[in-house]
Amino acid sequence: MTERDSFRQIFGTEMEWPISVRRSTNPTDFESLSISNYLDQFLVDALPEGVVGTLSWLSASYENYLSNGARYYNDCGRFEYATPEDVSIESVVLSELAGERIVIEGLRKHIASTHDVREGFLCKRVDGAHHTTWGYHSNIGEDRTWLRDTADIKIRTRPLLTHLATSLPMLGGGAVSMNGYGEYVYSWGQKVLTPINEDYGTGTTSDIGKPIVNLRDKPYASAEKYWRLHLVGGDPHVSPWASKMFMGTASLVLLAAREGRMDGMVFESDGPDVAARAMQRATFDMKFKEKYYLEGMKGASKAQDIQEEIINRVDQTTGRTSEQDKILQEWKIAHAVMKRNPDELEKSDAILKRRLLYEDRDKRKKKSLDAVSRLRDLRYTSSLWITKEQAQSDATTDELIANSPAGRIRRKYFADDMNQLGSVEDRIVNPPKTTRAYRRGREILSHSAYWKSWYTYEDLDNKHNRITVLDPFDGAIETEYIKVNDIIKE
Repeated sequence: MTERDSFRQIFGTEMEWPISVRRSTNPTDFESLSISNYLDQFLVDALPEGVVGTLSWLSASYENYLSNGARYYNDCGRFEYATPEDVSIESVVLSELAGERIVIEGLRKHIASTHDVREGFLCKRVDGAHHTTWGYHSNIGEDRTWLRDTADIKIRTRPLLTHLATSLPMLGGGAVSMNGYGEYVYSWGQKVLTPINEDYGTGTTSDIGKPIVNLRDKPYASAEKYWRLHLVGGDPHVSPWASKMFMGTASLVLLAAREGRMDGMVFESDGPDVAARAMQRATFDMKFKEKYYLEGMKGASKAQDIQEEIINRVDQTTGRTSEQDKILQEWKIAHAVMKRNPDELEKSDAILKRRLLYEDRDKRKKKSLDAVSRLRDLRYTSSLWITKEQAQSDATTDELIANSPAGRIRRKYFADDMNQLGSVEDRIVNPPKTTRAYRRGREILSHSAYWKSWYTYEDLDNKHNRITVLDPFDGAIETEYIKVNDIIKE
């Protein structure tokens, strides 16, 4: 068994939270809340009980690491929450929900305590009005011996781009937008509208355009072992199943490519950024009639046919984890449902949202989507939407979340998947135990070390010596989960 055979992918997500408030001085419009004037309240003072942030006990820059292993910080004036690194995809989804809950707590306290704020909401809609966009990225730590440099990435991860472009109905976040003719139309994806116009590049949140895969080389671990693959083209989700499946299917396609099973599963080139252009076509393909040419498939193929071929090749992989086995089976089931009747795949945000929006359109006796549909779309993604009176009420934050638009959606359609993840309350306070995130969180909680980055800290008990931790598993205590025997199929 080679070292590559036992390679363990590492996962995480980053979310720039769109937060808007309506003030008494401007009661007709919402404005985006800038972090500049409220840094302490959101990043320190409003943390839930039991959570410690480094900014709360040391004067520091915008860096703020939490005792649950996450990073919650000021990213160019926006509130960003990055989940702790993890080897379990479901655990990352749990961490993402914990981050959502932490930001919600800050928003509630801000609305309740700021005299001119009358109402506010926090959502997972990353393309806003006036071409404003927010960032959402998934990260997969891959094998540096396989992805040695950007040239390798542009060749070896191309099948991943094919997958992401043709899986938008299942994995997209869904969005209502206005086209060039002034018509409201539905799109399977959100980020693709912002727009995604490059296959590979160095941008992340530019309003001019973004790549599907970012080429930044920041492994936050040993640069000899890891390349942190930055997936910019994916959407945030209300559905925990969709969040899991986006990362899970991406990890499986990368595994299949690493094992040499994805030859030819790339778009035939007719110019630059062919995958980004395919994604732009696929996002408006409501009837699944668009066809694409792949090097390894005869003739033009529809997206669902390409997905089926990708699944068949992934099924041949031998290095899957038990979690990836489960995700592959769910992928097969979802694909079968998509072929039979896409509207039945209610676990997909893009599918469910489209159905609900068109049912609402028909109920209002409209012939097409409209500005009300756009508002309904925004509310679908809103994890909290409350007035000052609600913020100051005796209702618990959990009760306010449960009655939010996204809370009602999750309770009605995604309850089983939410329950399978585990305790969000526990993850708000405690880090995952399978990576160095556990060590980081415990040391921040005890104030014994000031973590300045994902992999460096100052030892406060030893004259502030700076220490580098390049092994992402240094400090993990649940080693059974990451044993090679559990990772590799003999």
